[in-house]
This record gives sequence, C-alpha cells and structure tokens, in this order.
Amino acid sequence: MSSGSRVMSALIILFLPFSLGSPIALASMEVLDDYTGPYVDKIRFEKHFSPDWTAGAQALLDGDVDIYGFPLAHAGMDDLYNQPDISHTDTANLGNWFISINCGKWPFNITGFRKAFHYAFDKHDAAEEYGELYSPLDSLLGAQHPMSVENDLEYHYYEKDLDSAAALLDSLGFVDSDDDGWREGPGGVELPDIWIMHGSAGIKVAPAIVQAFLDLNISSYAGFPPDTELGFFGPVYLGEYFMLPEGHYIYGSDAVIEYWAEEYRSEHVGDMNYYAGWSRWSNATWDSLAEIVLHSTDYDEIVDAAKQMQYIMLEECPRISIFQHLYRTAYRTDSFEGFVDDVLAGASSFWTGMKACLIGTDDVGGALRWAVHHVNVHLDRHGTDYPLNDQRDRQFTVTRFLYDPLVRIGPNYEDVLWLASSVSIQSAPDEPLLGQPPIPEGHTRITVDLVEDAKWSDDSSITAADCVYSILWFYENYDDVREGQLADLYTVYCPSVHFPNRLVVEFQSESWWHWHSVCYLPILPRHMSEQNDRFIPGSPAITSQEFENLVVSGPFLPLEYVPGDYCEIKHNPDHRMNPRNIVEPPTTTTPPPTTTPPPDLTLALVAGSIGAAAVILIGVFCMRRE
Repeated sequence: MSSGSRVMSALIILFLPFSLGSPIALASMEVLDDYTGPYVDKIRFEKHFSPDWTAGAQALLDGDVDIYGFPLAHAGMDDLYNQPDISHTDTANLGNWFISINCGKWPFNITGFRKAFHYAFDKHDAAEEYGELYSPLDSLLGAQHPMSVENDLEYHYYEKDLDSAAALLDSLGFVDSDDDGWREGPGGVELPDIWIMHGSAGIKVAPAIVQAFLDLNISSYAGFPPDTELGFFGPVYLGEYFMLPEGHYIYGSDAVIEYWAEEYRSEHVGDMNYYAGWSRWSNATWDSLAEIVLHSTDYDEIVDAAKQMQYIMLEECPRISIFQHLYRTAYRTDSFEGFVDDVLAGASSFWTGMKACLIGTDDVGGALRWAVHHVNVHLDRHGTDYPLNDQRDRQFTVTRFLYDPLVRIGPNYEDVLWLASSVSIQSAPDEPLLGQPPIPEGHTRITVDLVEDAKWSDDSSITAADCVYSILWFYENYDDVREGQLADLYTVYCPSVHFPNRLVVEFQSESWWHWHSVCYLPILPRHMSEQNDRFIPGSPAITSQEFENLVVSGPFLPLEYVPGDYCEIKHNPDHRMNPRNIVEPPTTTTPPPTTTPPPDLTLALVAGSIGAAAVILIGVFCMRRE
C-alpha cells in the first residue's frame, strides 16, 4: 500500500461519519436484457443541496424531481420511504469494515485462536452499533464482486457461535486451568488483556469485539492508542497492538483482488506500507496465488486463484471482514419506470439514464429530472466532473453520459464492450496476431478492434487513432495516471492503414489487469485538442457556451448548463445504441427475411487472430518507452 493509501485509511478510521439506519431487504428492480438507450429525450440534473443532505429527498417527496442519487441521508427519512409512489435501492460499497489482527503477537500467532474469535464475534452487533445500513460479510471481496466467494460459502460467521469457539479453544489448551473464571493459555500461562485499538469511528465497532472475548472468558478492553510522537499508528508500527477495526472504502476501483493480493505478500512483512506489515502474517500458498492474480493474462486462471486466496484468508484469519455499508438511492414510480439497480451505484447509475422510460408506453420521450448535490462541470482532476471518475464512481459525473470508453461496466459488474468490438490479450510465448511482431518476453499486448459505426457529435468517425491520442493524452497530462495505472505502458499505436479501427496497447510487464488500465478511459476527440485542453489539471470550470459546444461521443449530447444551478443533456440521435435508430423487422404472414442476430456486447477475450488480412505495422501516434 502506498503512503497515500495509508493516509486515507487513517482518515477513515478517525473521522468517518455515521448515520442511523437498519438492515433492510434490497429492492426488486428490472433486469437488463440489452444495453440500448436512452429512451428519455433528455435528463435535467438539478442542484438540491443542504448540509444534512435532505434537500434532494424533500424535492423527491414534493415531486420536483424523479430520482435522488447517492448518498441519501437515512435519518428522519421515514416519510420519504413510506410513500406509495417512491421506491429505493440499497447498494453495498465494494470495500468493507474489517479487523486487522497482529499475527506476530501471542496468542494471535496461533491460527486456531484467531478462528475461535471469528466464531464468537457477532457481525450484526458490530454493524448495528456502528449505525449504518449494512450487509454482513465474510469474504475478502464484497459479495457483488464477480470473484467473491461470499455466496459460495457453506458456512457464514455472521452470528456468534460460542459453542464452536469454546470447543476450538479447549482443543488448543486455552482453558480455565485455575478455576478463576478466565481462560489461561496452554500450560496455564496467563493470557494478556486483549487491547482492541480503535479510532473515533472504530469506537462503534470495538464493543462487539470486546464482547466476543468476554463471552469466551478472555479479558479484553477497547481504547484509543496512547499519544506518542509516532502518531495514531505508533502501536501498529511497533507491533504492540492486538486488533484494529478499520474501514476500507472503494470508489471507482475494479481491481480490488489485485490490491489485496499485493498487500499480503510475504515480501511485505515488516513493511508498514502494506497490510502484511501490519498483520505480520505470511503464507507461501498465498504468495503463489498472488503471483497468478497479479501477473497472469488468463482471466479464468485469475478468478480461480482469487477464490482460493479468499478461502485461505477465511481459514487463516489475518484479517476478518465484518460488513459492507449500504448506500441508498430513491426514485419516484409515478412517471418513469425502468430504473436499473446497478450493483455498484444503485438507481443513480449510467444505466438508469439509458433505460428509464415513461410508464405505460414503448415509445421514447420525456425528461428525467435528477437531483444532485452540485452542478459544476469542472473537467480537470480537481473538479467534480473529472472524466476519470470512472463508471463505478457514485459521484454525479455528467461526462459518463457524454464520452464513450472502450468498455462500460454493466449493471451486474460485467464488462460490456462499447467502442470495442473484440479484444485479444496476449503474452509470450503466444503467437502474435497476423502482421504483428513477436511479443517480447515479459510484455502484455492488447489488441482491440473498434466498432465501425461510432461517430463524434460533429459527424466525424471515431477511430483507433482517437484511442491512441486519448491514452497518450492522459499519460502525458496526469502524473498519477502515468505513475499508476499506466506506469508500465510501453507502446500504443494503430498497426495498419488497412485497419483504422484496430488499436494495439503494449505494457512492459505481464498482467491481465493492464486491460482494465485502459479500457475504461473516456475517449477524447483528437481533432478537438483545444477543447480537450480543458481537461488538463488546473483548468477552470467550463462555461455554459463551452459546455453546449462540446464535441462528444456518448449516448447524450450537451444541451444547456447554468453553473451551480442545473445541467441538461439530450439524447444523441446518431448514437449507435439509440433505440430510435433500431429498425424492427416488418410483421408479415410470409416467412420473414433472414436477419443477422444482434451483436453480443458481453466482453469476449479473443484468443486467436483478429482478421485474416495481412497488416503493415506503422507508427500512427506511436509512443514507445526504452
């Protein structure tokens, strides 16, 4: 973990606010059977903000808006939730609250002792004390993650099981050998008082941890760390803590298993920038599986390794998951239907913008009114509408409706090919695709064919050269992109004048995740360099006129913008997914003509050659790192 990531964890532990609520059933929503849209004529984003976050809810209650996006205040909202014309979704954050355990400190260096605690710990109590809408969790990854084992587990540790915990401790020799009412260790060794270290947010979770030990007749207490020159994490650095409840929140990240695989590698034991340093735990099998997760280019192999790692984490317990926060979005049901319960953004998602439609009609039309906390189209890194706030980010970002990426994130967390029509991910010794040079040892080569009917709003075609330009543009203009997700970028180019819709991106390391480093980037129009410069860090918020004149590629076009007040976007009549452009075959009593089935937009990793014609390698917008 980087020092920046650790600082963020510290802030979460110390300062994360809470709101009142209780676990509820998830709403039943429409399931997408295709990815066409939009069906509304326009969307109007209106600012409804108040410090207690209730202004948007009140606007929804008054019928002034149709949807209020995340995050929705829970406390005092009973009047809103009890209305017959209002429904809501509860969506889990991809991150979770968990307990870090110092496996280098006795008795927590004994796996069975850690596991006995897991049996005795009541996750419902911990979450309810914290005061959040929640979903209990056992696995390393959130239940909605496609690699999570949460829904595959035969046993869950959600409620306390004191019988199993006590039996396991007894078998390990942790018994009350002197009849004083408290357990001793094997051989009658006195157990230490178990100190549960916490911050101002973890104070809500700590009592349930203490109670689990007390229920097992083991002395325990909770408290803040002492004030020392090492700061809050001093006891962690020195290895003096036993347990620490933490909140690890994920916004916009998809490679969560990649993160955890790196964090717990044995080579990081002793390094406080990684959780392996915090936990002082290592496992050779984990290391071998982490190598697969981090460096394989075979997706199925990665999924299998990721699931095995989660079972190891559950068996070894160097960290224990507690719960995921649920975030609420609400919407009216008296004018529009088709709201999509995206597993990461609830109803406040890109897909709701695509699929919402007027009730009781198959026709397109209507204006969807969307309450948000801010309406400032500020396109640089520090603005609220920065385009790299990717599709998983729950913040309001109008750019997700205006600019298309190679891949969009489907409502069930699936990759959906968007500007890309096929993808090949290769590494040595794979045979290079026809016309391409051999793949260097240790490199990952990604070859993408684009759809042929995508256009910019000025009617020019979107080509692979636009993709090359965009990848290099973000690489050159953003230090965190260049040093982060694209750190190992080696070259990016269009390989042939005969295939203007083919893109090649090569990295000088092996990893399937390199694909996700580029596929979600918004594609910018290379012929509009002056417009694109407004995305450069430090650029001021764009004006109303600049907004209305943006050249974009997405399913919506900019319509009208009043900074700080409202922003309107309208359907793009020329977008390839617009249902207004889809012609149904005529109804007839005679056998219908043969039609080509609709394209399968689900991501397909092409293992073989893309196309059969010979290609000529040329350097169109080519960048290579020596």
